[in-house]
Amino acid sequence: MLNLRTLSGHIAACFRPCMFANHPRVLVATIAFTLLVTVSCSLPRRFRSAAKFDSPPQSELTFESNQDVELVTSTDSGEAAVQGVEPAVDMRMLPAVALVDPCVPTPDVPRSTDELPSRFWEMTIDEAVALALQNSQIIRNLGGRIVTAPSAAVTAMDAAIVENDPLLGTHAALSQFDTSFSTRFFYEKNDRAFNNVTLGGGAQELVQDLNTWQTEWQRTSRLGTRMALRNLTSYDDNNRLNNLFRNSWDSQWQAELRQPLLQGAGYEFNDLAGPNARLGFNFSSGIVIARLNRNISDVDFELAVRELIGNVQRTYWNLQLAYQDYHSRVHAREAAHRTWQATRARAEQQLRGGEADKEAQSRAQYYFYEDLCIEALNGNSAAPGIYGTERQLRHLLGLPATDHQLIRPISVVAMAEMVYDFASLKQQALTQRAELRQQMLRVRQQEYRLLAAKNFLSPRLDATAQYRLRGFGDDLAGKGPRFQSAYQDIAAFDHQEWGFGLELNAQLGFRQAQAAVRQASLQLARERVILAEQELAISHALSDAVAQVAQIHASMQAAEQRVLSTQARVAATEAAFTADQSSVDMLLDAQEKQYHAAYRYHQLQAAYSVALWEVEQQSGELLTIVN
Repeated sequence: MLNLRTLSGHIAACFRPCMFANHPRVLVATIAFTLLVTVSCSLPRRFRSAAKFDSPPQSELTFESNQDVELVTSTDSGEAAVQGVEPAVDMRMLPAVALVDPCVPTPDVPRSTDELPSRFWEMTIDEAVALALQNSQIIRNLGGRIVTAPSAAVTAMDAAIVENDPLLGTHAALSQFDTSFSTRFFYEKNDRAFNNVTLGGGAQELVQDLNTWQTEWQRTSRLGTRMALRNLTSYDDNNRLNNLFRNSWDSQWQAELRQPLLQGAGYEFNDLAGPNARLGFNFSSGIVIARLNRNISDVDFELAVRELIGNVQRTYWNLQLAYQDYHSRVHAREAAHRTWQATRARAEQQLRGGEADKEAQSRAQYYFYEDLCIEALNGNSAAPGIYGTERQLRHLLGLPATDHQLIRPISVVAMAEMVYDFASLKQQALTQRAELRQQMLRVRQQEYRLLAAKNFLSPRLDATAQYRLRGFGDDLAGKGPRFQSAYQDIAAFDHQEWGFGLELNAQLGFRQAQAAVRQASLQLARERVILAEQELAISHALSDAVAQVAQIHASMQAAEQRVLSTQARVAATEAAFTADQSSVDMLLDAQEKQYHAAYRYHQLQAAYSVALWEVEQQSGELLTIVN
């Protein structure tokens, strides 16, 4: 226990310079207030709630019939109302909650069952999509595949990874036409004896120092021409008797050209397959094939982004539905509580309708809806509730699982009937759907591979040409009489050599090339069949999506009338029950039917918004709409 005298002494010591040290009563009052604040801050939050379990908090929201409301009205605030039906719940009208308690730290853990949100983050659907795209270095999903299968994750770097593949990427294909440089130096010390002096160049025992340098530049043009420029320089110091010089330098420059005439010739083949193309490797080292691979990867990323946007939109409208469901359950709970209180009042006055079974029945109905309200907040195995759906949306948006604000959708649910021009919508889908564009890229890629494979039905016939310019001298560089230096001899152009020729290499029958052509033709036919089937499937899916919009809108109108009917029934039954002309069974049943009708109506509103998004997705216009 606290020692108040000791505590007051410490506080008095702290305030000794001030007036409290001379006024004990003020000091005691200050201590009592401090203890009260400390104890209240240390209590669990649920014990500090103003609401009592048997007396539910009154909501500012009402769900009463209003027969004077127009069929569809819109205001500057973005609200919408339906004739005689409570409009889609405006999330800004949820019950006001107390401001953040300074004694409670900002929550960074999942919210507890009995905790109500203290602040709301009012978010539109456009803001949610923009935030998801802004925070998406990796395309998120709600399946947890990033944990179980991280290699299957789609990221913003995937297209660049494909382009920079050192074997199959675009830069790898372009590098085949880059200039290469090589050089080598080799030194030999020779010391050998010959049985024949002639073989030793006039020396019975040959002693030689031999140095060789070779430098070369090579390049392949897009026409298929292989060009090489070489320099070979050697230094020879030996004891041969017939030598002009004891040591000598020999240097030569060589230029070589090799031009394919049949197989491997031309810009088209080298752009498609590359100068080092071989059968059986799908010609993936060609520039055109590599760029198509990059384009296909871009479409893969586009599809992943579209899936992310779809998940965000579905989760956003599900969260709004969760709020609306919670509102409907709170309204039903309040109605059940009023019925219970009326039945209990009759029981206390021993009036008809206040029997024990009636009071217990109405009390059970109230606690049933109390349980439903808890589920609406926290969710269950079948539905995640407000908190669970909000966490799902936060995951998709790249936000922390919990913070001091609860996301609340404020976008208006679509109510107007949508009528589509199916012919133009179908034409748009067949030209803009990413899946079709991706398959068209695969078809084009296979057409190019077929052209490249046909090139191998021709034999390999190459024309070659060589030119050499030689120089010889006692020194490598310098000036003087003839053969004074090798470079001076080269500059004189006295020793020039050249040659040309043809080389033919052919496989008799071309069996391997013919098999490659047949395979490429079959692959092309397969990709074209897949494209046609995709077009058919997309047409059916688009038709289903348009039909779904019409069906849901019709069901929404029927649900509207159902809500009106249940509201009228509840009003009439409540009046009859108050006048003691109806039983509590009828009133509880009417209230339950009203709750189910309201939930169905809100469910159809969310489904209608998702169905409109599905038409945009099936028509290929979704990414254009969200910019």
